[in-house]
Amino acid sequence: MEYQEAYAQAQTALGVTGTVSASDYPMLAATIGIDVDPKTAKDVLGVARSVKAAYEAFLGGGASIRGARLAGKQAVDAAATIDDACAAVDAVSWPALG
Repeated sequence: MEYQEAYAQAQTALGVTGTVSASDYPMLAATIGIDVDPKTAKDVLGVARSVKAAYEAFLGGGASIRGARLAGKQAVDAAATIDDACAAVDAVSWPALG
């Protein structure tokens, strides 16, 4: 929930026209100066941009990981023996990240 709230606050803050107050975005304000890149997280909008970028970067990788994980679980569930289950785990093809 923490990350979802930070992302929601980032989306809201980045959509504001005019002055943005850190007190209106406590999840973002909590990491001013320390979030991802302290040089770009000097204010609440800097943190909002870094949170948004991290979220967008995670989407592609997260979807690939989720697909591999769920396919692996399905194969283990379908296994008739312990050896088959172990083979299913070994056969999971994890995506390369980065």
